[in-house]
Amino acid sequence: DVMVSFSSGSGIGESEQAKGLSGIEVSSYGSESTVSKFDLSFTFVEGGSDLYVNIEYDTHLFSAERIDRMLGHLNRLLSSASASIEEPLYQLSYLTEEEQQQLASFNDTTSAYPKGTVASIFMAQASETPDAIAVVYGEKELSYRELDEQSNKLAHYLHKNYKVGPGDLIGLMAERSEWLIISILGILKAGAAYLPLDPAYPKARLDYMLQDANARLTITDNTIDGHEEKHQVKISDLQKELSKYPATPYDYEGQADDLAYIMYTSGSTGTPKGVMIGYRSIVRLVKATNYITLTDSDRILQTGSLSFDASTFEVWGSLLNGGRLYLLDYDSLMDPALLKLAIQTHKITTMWFTSSWFNQLVEADITIFEPLTHLLVGGDKLSPTHVHRVRNKYRHLEVINGYGPTENTTFSICHKIKDEDGEDIPLGKPISNSTVFILDADLKPVPVGVEGELYLGGCGLAQGYLNQPELTAERFIANPYGEGRLYKTGDIGKWRSDGLVEFSGRRDHQVKIRGYRIELGEIEHALQGIEGIKESVVDVYEEEGQKN
Repeated sequence: DVMVSFSSGSGIGESEQAKGLSGIEVSSYGSESTVSKFDLSFTFVEGGSDLYVNIEYDTHLFSAERIDRMLGHLNRLLSSASASIEEPLYQLSYLTEEEQQQLASFNDTTSAYPKGTVASIFMAQASETPDAIAVVYGEKELSYRELDEQSNKLAHYLHKNYKVGPGDLIGLMAERSEWLIISILGILKAGAAYLPLDPAYPKARLDYMLQDANARLTITDNTIDGHEEKHQVKISDLQKELSKYPATPYDYEGQADDLAYIMYTSGSTGTPKGVMIGYRSIVRLVKATNYITLTDSDRILQTGSLSFDASTFEVWGSLLNGGRLYLLDYDSLMDPALLKLAIQTHKITTMWFTSSWFNQLVEADITIFEPLTHLLVGGDKLSPTHVHRVRNKYRHLEVINGYGPTENTTFSICHKIKDEDGEDIPLGKPISNSTVFILDADLKPVPVGVEGELYLGGCGLAQGYLNQPELTAERFIANPYGEGRLYKTGDIGKWRSDGLVEFSGRRDHQVKIRGYRIELGEIEHALQGIEGIKESVVDVYEEEGQKN
């Protein structure tokens, strides 16, 4: 509840009441009330040529520091208004110079990182540590040399048999195995981009993605029904054919801005949208970054589907830093006992979990996390109870809150969780070479402590949505405060004075379930396509910490 009152000539300062009182000086008498009648009340009083204001506030809702900032904003706004009387109010700035500098400092994230392609950086790593183990699946191990050579052969194979080259999209639909990683690298080395296709997706969704992306061909471990076999390459055939091709590098030199992959996310109109990610975005995520230190001693277990952008961190976080990437079949990942055995057997150091899955594992068997040194959790709001249970039991374990949409390549904001975070775990600070702007409805920066919409920028930004220029223009806007563009997330948050971002919620009906971003409108649209259904409403409910 907010109360605003205004009065004229009430005796404050050089008011009319001071006249005629010879020898008597009149001034305001300051008083401090102990009871606030409203959450916030402003009392404006005219005194001669001056305007005075008194603010009374509920101390349970506002701090003295917040009220001081509010007074500074009011003073700045009134000064701006009097200096620019023709300007609309929404265009006037109310942030002080100090605050503008403070907000700018929060985005001081520029740091040097390699500017090459994913393939070139991997090849340099393979040259440096050829005999180190790169990929492990079951009993199968591939060294960096073997992975490099096999993917070189695949690049030659794709070019010779299918004329694959720059600008082409290659579908990839396969279960976890070393051949999944060989295929990704081979596609990139041929100059093409890969399109991850989850075999668990409904056929209609897969059909749409293949058609929308106009994929030249698809590498798969099973036949895709309804698609011409001449546009499908079976992994079983590749295993026999690649021995005929040279292991030397394929003659292609890409650029950092070239397309690396397209990942489809949920769409509010019932149509999935393909997010286009370039090499630069991937490299900035895993090389010379500030939220985690990745080295050749790291062992990362891939948990997500290739269609889930956490896989970008898992695959390239290991292979571009000389570490080991471990792959586990889906059933073993979902079984806490088998997952624990794999983590212990392979001495896994680093893993990524969606917040709901993490909560389930904490309840099932907290000792699963004991061997790890780095644990990244995200995809939805974290449960402080579960996070601190793990941290209190394993003090050596660094738990990181990772936030970011697919449109900004996996992570945009991260936070190494500390004891003092308590029940209020923030999203954190923008990672290296990424920026965060919290803006109001008129795209004006909001001050510390005030909620606004999160806009993301920097080197992780996607190139846009495939075949959807209007949606791209709507969601990827010109950056009003610097170079490049900003992505409009639809997430609501606020800055803290220490430069950390707190998450408040969503502006629309988008939800996160088990880490996947879902537009409820897409499900409603599909339901309304069923004969006999005129209207539909989709909602989310929670049961035992699990969203459904």
